[in-house]
Amino acid sequence: RQVCPGAACRLLPTPRRGWAVTPPRRAQVYFGREGVITGGSVRTYLLEKSRVVAQGTDETNYHIFYRLVLGAESPFREQLSLLPPSQYVYIAGVRNALSPRAPRPATRDAAAVAQLRALQQAMACIGISCAHCAQLLRLLAGLLHLGNVSFEARGDGCVVAEGAGSLALTRACGLWRCAPPPFAAALCRS
Repeated sequence: RQVCPGAACRLLPTPRRGWAVTPPRRAQVYFGREGVITGGSVRTYLLEKSRVVAQGTDETNYHIFYRLVLGAESPFREQLSLLPPSQYVYIAGVRNALSPRAPRPATRDAAAVAQLRALQQAMACIGISCAHCAQLLRLLAGLLHLGNVSFEARGDGCVVAEGAGSLALTRACGLWRCAPPPFAAALCRS
């Protein structure tokens, strides 16, 4: 029987490609009657790395960002220091990517809650532990915070801007368990 289809993979229209599978990789795992994996398949994809930091007109970022921001429940939401979607540079200008015809929700969305749970269940059914799933979501939340880091020119280089830029860096580093000063220095190194 096929497990973990559909819910972890959604179709989304994009101006350049029409209907495309997002995320662009889909894994299907097949189990026998005893619960032992008997087969599977993975469709390959071209990863659009630039899509994380900039989207084309009428395009959205990866769904996991929306599912995380709109679907994470307390206390996990607080652990990730999640902000409303309008406060993230990487996803602020987009309507509701999980339901493009609907207006953008302010903080929580029932569809996103269900989709994030389905994603976590899909990860569990292929053997990803709850702890590893939480680590992956912490990594993604850190990327969202990192998108809010701003920089100021200083001499021939740059520094992380004080205020909101510094706070975003502190949040990202806290989630990734690294010290902000050396991370900031690495970001500003040419």
